Amino acid sequence: MKLFKDKEDFSIYKNYICKLSQQESKNIDLNFEGWKILIDESITKIIEDKLQMKYLGNGIWATDYDNHCRKMLELFIINNKYATFKWGWNFDFIPIEKNKKLFYAKNDKQAKLHIFEVSTDFYKNTQNRKKTIVSSLGKELSSFDKTILEMKESYINVINYLLPTIKKYYEKTDSYKKIIEDIDNKLTNNYYSFINPEMRVVKVYIKAFLGNKEGAKMELETISFKNEEIKKEYLLYLDNV
Repeated sequence: MKLFKDKEDFSIYKNYICKLSQQESKNIDLNFEGWKILIDESITKIIEDKLQMKYLGNGIWATDYDNHCRKMLELFIINNKYATFKWGWNFDFIPIEKNKKLFYAKNDKQAKLHIFEVSTDFYKNTQNRKKTIVSSLGKELSSFDKTILEMKESYINVINYLLPTIKKYYEKTDSYKKIIEDIDNKLTNNYYSFINPEMRVVKVYIKAFLGNKEGAKMELETISFKNEEIKKEYLLYLDNV
């Protein structure tokens, strides 16, 4: 079964070829803007159909809010040539830090995952790791349309490979209680503790949301922050939960 039309026009992507690629290489190398557009065009329909998420832009897909949280999928950049995906939850009552200030990530332009998961194949570097990775690199510039088509098909293969794992994650975190349990499990994992150090703060805010605000404040006091002013802000925002 063919995934795309035989005569689909990919000429727009010629505007996004890295200049260095044109000058020194015979292969396609899309710049970041073009890469994101191609990924969106390739997999958004699948994500809409299978995960009921809409594309927000900038490599992020999400559902609407339900009970103050929403599912979210995000392009997880490894470097400027390779990426995988991470998926998890965004909460409208938990602030995020940027430039030493806190704000709520409620609207689509400020969308951010508070907690997330990535493929075990990816971070444990299994034999299937390549099946989780998308790339801005393609084959021959001389066969431009054919190469772009192959890139699109490779992105589809990646999201289809990850879909069962993504769905399983949302099944095991389909309540706030289960989300806390998942955070507790990930806090014992060195990889997640490193790439998502805010998990403890997220857990505290969920506890407050579920009614244990005093216990949440006490737990937040035990968390170390690089900036004590940020800690004070988190405590102030906690009163609004």
